[in-house]
Amino acid sequence: MFFSLTASNGCQVSYSAVSRFDYYRSGTGPTSGVLQYQIGAGAFSDVTNLSYPTASSGASIGAIDLSGIPALQNIGANINVTFRIVNYNGGSAGTWYIYNTAGTTAPDLAIQGTVTQLVAVTNAPAIAPSFSSVAYISSQLRFTLTGTVGSNYVVQAATNLMSPTWVALLTNAAPFAFVDSNAANFGRRFYRSVVAP
Repeated sequence: MFFSLTASNGCQVSYSAVSRFDYYRSGTGPTSGVLQYQIGAGAFSDVTNLSYPTASSGASIGAIDLSGIPALQNIGANINVTFRIVNYNGGSAGTWYIYNTAGTTAPDLAIQGTVTQLVAVTNAPAIAPSFSSVAYISSQLRFTLTGTVGSNYVVQAATNLMSPTWVALLTNAAPFAFVDSNAANFGRRFYRSVVAP
């Protein structure tokens, strides 16, 4: 017997226990078994050995801990996890199956775990740039641009503010020093910086 579980897109799953395991075994049914798991298309690995005493009205196996199995923790989306029960030591006419021992609508075989929604981590948005250490020395305008460290900023210049045409002069990651060696060639020049697209 086997079944598979899969976390949906944007989620991961960690399995903690087989919390319910009810079965029926006939007198010549299998007396032993192994609970196994498989991740994706990998090999099956054993979780634990199972023992099935004869029980004419069915029986329950206690909870089986899965939380200590690293391979069953934090499994990403769209990765099948297959559990299977491999039984043995039974007669050819014997029977064994998952059984409603409680006679209720409660699950007869249940796997517990935690599904976690993953949140995409993006770089923090760049903050507005600022200029410091502004100086006009030897016909060169100099300043230091600060903003979000590592974010790219564009230094632009225009010759008027009434209908400006902003020209990109330099793109660099903050913080950085800027020098306009052509500043003396303009009667007046305005500067600004924007976050690079």
